[in-house]
Amino acid sequence: MEALYSKLYNKYTKLKKEKESKLEQLNRDQEVKFVNYAAAADEMILYLKSENDRLRDQVDELKSELAFIRSSKDEQEVQYQKLLMEENQKNKELSEEIVKLKKLEQDGTCDSRHEKFESRQPNTDTGSPDEVAGSSLSAMKSKKRKSLPATERTAAPHINMEGDNAADKCSDRNGVGGTLNIQRPVCCQRKVDTSGGDATETVNCVFQVLVEFVVGMKLSFVTQKEELCISALHQSSGYSFSLTWTNNSCGEGELVYHLSSLGTFERVAPEWMRETMMFSTSMCPVFFERVSRVIKVSLQKRELWFSNEDIQIDVLSRLSAKILNRMKCVSKEWKCLISDRSFVRLQVKNTETAKGFFFQESQWSNTDIGFINYIPVEGEGEKVWRTVFNFLPEKVIILSSINGLMCCRSCFSSLDPRIYVCNPLNKQWITLQWPHLFKSSSSLALAFDPVQNPIDASTAFKLVLVSDTMTGGEDYHLSFDIYSTETGKWKRSNEFCQCKHKLIKNKGIFVDERLYWLTDGYQILMFHPQIELSWLITAPLPATYFRSIPEMCIGESKGRLCYVIISEDGLQLWVLEDYFASQWALNTCITLKELERENSSVLSNISKKMASSINRGTLPHWIDPLAFKDGMLFVRVATSIYLFRFETRKIKKLTEISMLGLNPMDSPTVIPYTMSLVPLG
Repeated sequence: MEALYSKLYNKYTKLKKEKESKLEQLNRDQEVKFVNYAAAADEMILYLKSENDRLRDQVDELKSELAFIRSSKDEQEVQYQKLLMEENQKNKELSEEIVKLKKLEQDGTCDSRHEKFESRQPNTDTGSPDEVAGSSLSAMKSKKRKSLPATERTAAPHINMEGDNAADKCSDRNGVGGTLNIQRPVCCQRKVDTSGGDATETVNCVFQVLVEFVVGMKLSFVTQKEELCISALHQSSGYSFSLTWTNNSCGEGELVYHLSSLGTFERVAPEWMRETMMFSTSMCPVFFERVSRVIKVSLQKRELWFSNEDIQIDVLSRLSAKILNRMKCVSKEWKCLISDRSFVRLQVKNTETAKGFFFQESQWSNTDIGFINYIPVEGEGEKVWRTVFNFLPEKVIILSSINGLMCCRSCFSSLDPRIYVCNPLNKQWITLQWPHLFKSSSSLALAFDPVQNPIDASTAFKLVLVSDTMTGGEDYHLSFDIYSTETGKWKRSNEFCQCKHKLIKNKGIFVDERLYWLTDGYQILMFHPQIELSWLITAPLPATYFRSIPEMCIGESKGRLCYVIISEDGLQLWVLEDYFASQWALNTCITLKELERENSSVLSNISKKMASSINRGTLPHWIDPLAFKDGMLFVRVATSIYLFRFETRKIKKLTEISMLGLNPMDSPTVIPYTMSLVPLG
């Protein structure tokens, strides 16, 4: 018996030494890791300090630049005040001039009546009555022309009041009276191209072209009720008005000003521009001078806000795509700038986080369910949008999304099935050829990087179709078909992958020029579209590690592939470091108790509920991670949809599962969506 005790004691001692040696080795390994972590932390601190200094310098530069802009704005304000004082002085002088002109007009009316009365007196001279009337009329017209300014006397004969018929009438009158000689000049019979040779629009008078250049407005002539109407348009602002030629009671020519639209001058236009008024032809230079002054001041104010185009582009490119899309309504210039492909390429370099998730029920039997729900993650309250894809010509099935572009397909019941690539933000879309090998078990993913792929002339992207193919007997392998916008055709890749597992959940995650698919066999399928290379990556934890079946999903954050696991050990976030070696790094680990303690108002008894669901063998489980993007986990808990942020460790309710369809718990398609201004077509 003592020998047995001795043997057991020796074995115990040996096992104890082995355990102590293992513990020592583990402690040494942990110490090495701690030293490495400490060194990395020091490097990170130094980097953050340098980055902080750089940002402070940048802030100082922006402050100085802002001070310069403010000083220039103050100078402009002083200049505007000076211009305003000059304008008020000129208005005062103009009012005095108007009073004088009215007085002269009244005196002229009285003189004309007196002359008319004298012309009606009996004439004892020889001659027929017609000759007497003609000579009297000739004298009146001659006197009237002498009273007009020189410019008015010169321009009046060249005005075509009623077209060719009016010219004919004037010719008839010339034959009777012998004093009026209004003819259509030769310059009005030639076509003058004002469009630089590209457009077909022409005008019939070189004087019209000259006047347009002088006043800086587009002119057109319209005959209304046998009166000549001149329509003027300032194209860059949208300001337009009409001038109608009419005669007063004395028979003198006058112009009636009528406003059509103020355009962008709505806030800065003075009162006289808004009202209908009448003035003599001699006041035309003053009128157009005042109009030109208002236009000039308004353009100076607009240029003052962004005096430098580079500053404007730099400021706008820092805004999010959602805000920029709304700012297209500010003006035509901003719409053209924001829609320009070079500006879009600059703006997409700024990393944007996901703004929401698309949720669609899985197909039931062989029937597709074409209802798509969009669940935004910003704002308060529970919101679900169901009309995001109404701009497409038919109901679609969502497949993949990357950098603001969505890949969809027609329902299988469609007579003319197509592949759609669209941008829901700007509602642009293109259709692609339907791959002949597409079937219900296939997976189609979109590969697009606006920084690497050119978008200056057109938007370049690739589609990858993964299908299971029988090689002989009962062996299957995954094959890859690639569509490229450069060729516009599908081609079968020579690469194939021996994989017996099914592709599940959010399929086709595009990260760093590679596509990833989650499988139901604790492996991740990787495919590189550029070099046509596939690889199977082992999950960070094997199936034997868990006492029960865990729930997982994959996603992208900060340009890295992430693997999310929910099990009895808690919530874990792993980051892929080397896909060839299947090397992962544990980023975050939160136990179920910690998760429940930090979100007690939402979660309770997580461990018991998860264990009860697993023991009963019910599917789907009580908690299920559906999608992950930018540190945000889209997760279903019981019959509700929540958003969990790893940074704050807080959970937020988004909606009830019953709001998303008739059978939304059975393997739905959930795709995170990041907005962008990338154009298509």
